Amino acid sequence: MSEPDGFEPRSSQKDLREIDVSMRDKGDRLRVLARVEPLFKLPPRPRRPPAVRLLPGQWVRWQLNYRFSSALGIRDWSYWLDTFDIA
Repeated sequence: MSEPDGFEPRSSQKDLREIDVSMRDKGDRLRVLARVEPLFKLPPRPRRPPAVRLLPGQWVRWQLNYRFSSALGIRDWSYWLDTFDIA
Protein backbone atom coordinates (compact mmCIF):
# COMPACT_ATOMS: atom_id res chain seq x y z
CA MET A 1 0.00 0.00 0.00
CA SER A 2 1.18 3.51 -0.57
CA GLU A 3 -0.05 6.98 0.28
CA PRO A 4 -0.41 8.11 -3.38
CA ASP A 5 -2.86 5.19 -3.89
CA GLY A 6 -4.87 6.10 -0.79
CA PHE A 7 -3.39 3.06 1.01
CA GLU A 8 -5.47 0.74 -1.14
CA PRO A 9 -4.38 -2.84 -0.31
CA ARG A 10 -2.98 -4.90 -3.15
CA SER A 11 -1.69 -8.43 -2.96
CA SER A 12 0.97 -9.86 -5.21
CA GLN A 13 2.81 -13.07 -5.85
CA LYS A 14 6.44 -13.34 -6.90
CA ASP A 15 8.85 -16.06 -7.87
CA LEU A 16 10.60 -17.47 -4.79
CA ARG A 17 13.98 -16.24 -6.05
CA GLU A 18 12.69 -12.64 -5.90
CA ILE A 19 11.65 -12.80 -2.23
CA ASP A 20 13.96 -12.05 0.67
CA VAL A 21 13.13 -15.28 2.50
CA SER A 22 15.46 -18.23 2.83
CA MET A 23 13.84 -21.67 3.08
CA ARG A 24 15.77 -24.90 3.64
CA ASP A 25 14.62 -28.46 4.11
CA LYS A 26 16.02 -29.67 7.44
CA GLY A 27 14.71 -33.22 7.58
CA ASP A 28 11.25 -33.12 9.12
CA ARG A 29 11.21 -29.30 9.36
CA LEU A 30 11.36 -26.35 7.00
CA ARG A 31 13.82 -23.68 8.15
CA VAL A 32 12.47 -20.21 7.27
CA LEU A 33 14.57 -17.07 7.67
CA ALA A 34 13.75 -13.55 6.49
CA ARG A 35 16.81 -12.06 4.82
CA VAL A 36 17.22 -8.37 5.44
CA GLU A 37 19.52 -6.89 2.83
CA PRO A 38 21.22 -3.51 3.24
CA LEU A 39 19.02 -0.76 1.83
CA PHE A 40 20.52 2.43 0.45
CA LYS A 41 23.88 1.16 1.73
CA LEU A 42 22.62 1.18 5.33
CA PRO A 43 23.22 -2.05 7.26
CA PRO A 44 20.16 -3.97 8.49
CA ARG A 45 19.24 -3.82 12.15
CA PRO A 46 20.84 -6.63 14.14
CA ARG A 47 17.64 -7.26 16.16
CA ARG A 48 15.79 -9.37 13.59
CA PRO A 49 14.19 -12.59 14.84
CA PRO A 50 16.01 -15.89 14.34
CA ALA A 51 14.92 -18.55 11.87
CA VAL A 52 11.65 -20.41 12.39
CA ARG A 53 11.48 -24.19 11.96
CA LEU A 54 8.09 -25.36 10.70
CA LEU A 55 6.69 -28.87 10.97
CA PRO A 56 4.33 -30.14 8.25
CA GLY A 57 0.98 -28.37 8.60
CA GLN A 58 2.41 -25.35 10.44
CA TRP A 59 2.61 -21.82 9.03
CA VAL A 60 4.18 -18.50 9.92
CA ARG A 61 3.34 -14.87 9.18
CA TRP A 62 6.44 -12.74 9.36
CA GLN A 63 6.16 -8.95 9.34
CA LEU A 64 9.24 -6.76 9.04
CA ASN A 65 8.87 -3.02 9.39
CA TYR A 66 11.30 -0.35 8.27
CA ARG A 67 11.56 3.37 8.86
CA PHE A 68 13.59 5.72 6.69
CA SER A 69 14.50 9.36 6.71
CA SER A 70 15.71 11.31 3.71
CA ALA A 71 19.42 11.28 2.92
CA LEU A 72 20.00 14.54 4.77
CA GLY A 73 17.22 14.11 7.31
CA ILE A 74 15.35 17.18 6.05
CA ARG A 75 12.18 15.43 4.83
CA ASP A 76 9.51 13.41 6.58
CA TRP A 77 9.98 9.80 7.60
CA SER A 78 8.78 7.05 5.32
CA TYR A 79 7.74 3.57 6.42
CA TRP A 80 7.76 0.17 4.77
CA LEU A 81 6.21 -3.11 5.94
CA ASP A 82 6.95 -6.51 4.40
CA THR A 83 4.57 -9.37 5.23
CA PHE A 84 5.43 -12.99 4.43
CA ASP A 85 2.85 -15.78 4.85
CA ILE A 86 4.56 -19.17 4.56
CA ALA A 87 2.80 -22.51 4.90
